[in-house]
Parts: sequence; C-alpha cells; structure tokens
Amino acid sequence: VLIASWRGYESNSTGSLESALLATVKRLVAAGSQPWVFLDVPSHPLDVSLLLRRRRTTLPDLNQSRFCAKPDSWNGISGTDPAILDQLTKAGARIIDPRPAFLNESQDLYRNVIDGVILYRDDQHLTKRGAEKVLLPVLEKSFLSSLVTPPPAK
Repeated sequence: VLIASWRGYESNSTGSLESALLATVKRLVAAGSQPWVFLDVPSHPLDVSLLLRRRRTTLPDLNQSRFCAKPDSWNGISGTDPAILDQLTKAGARIIDPRPAFLNESQDLYRNVIDGVILYRDDQHLTKRGAEKVLLPVLEKSFLSSLVTPPPAK
C-alpha cells in the first residue's frame, strides 16, 4: 500500500511525483506485487479541534459549510488532472479513494463529524476514532473484495 500526505509533495511537484509514483507501481507489478495507492483524505479550511477547545462552536455545528471542505477537482494525489489515476490503474495499481466516505448526504461537503465522532484532530489529520469510523470500512471494502475468491465453476 502506497500512502503519503500527497498534498505535501504537490507544491514541489513538476510532474516528478506522478512519474516517480508511476515508475514505482510498474516496478512493483513487474516484481509480482499488487500495489494499492491510497489517496488523501479531505483537508478542511480550519483546525476543528482548535474551534472546540476555544469553544467557538459545538460538535453538531462542525459540519456547517464554513468549517468543511467542499469537493473539487483535486485528484487525491497531485493537481486536478485525473489522468494520473488512470495511468496508475492501467499500470496495475488499485486506487483506494477515501474521500466519498466523508461526504454528507447532499454530497456537497466533506464532514468533520459522523455519528458524534470527531473525525479530525486538526484540519487534515484524522483522530484514531475518526480513522476507525471512516477508513476501516473503506479499507475492508477495498481489500476484502479482492481477497474473496469465487467458488470453482462446476
């Protein structure tokens, strides 16, 4: 599983992140491995824990639009071009995109809180409970579907 805070590489990227990641995936596939690329979780405009500590808001209010990131064209790795995800998939990688699991019912905001669980400890890092709440189901769905082998044909 290849995972990073991809946004941290974005500012330094001149295409080198994408080409290096693609080359890594190709090498792993050539070695007989199944690479998985885990995309970034949404980053929010404000540090939610700071808002709570300073009593600037309440837990239910953390999902208001002023505190939440909105889905945009960012591809989860670097930039807004979805071509890198297609290239990685064609090279043999499986993509795990956790972002849909954070969406509200209207799918216009990424939530900070789900079922009373604070997901973030700041603007981009998940709490332990937040990771368990959102990422465990995403990982189970991704990995279990590939591990289950169909019964032999009769």
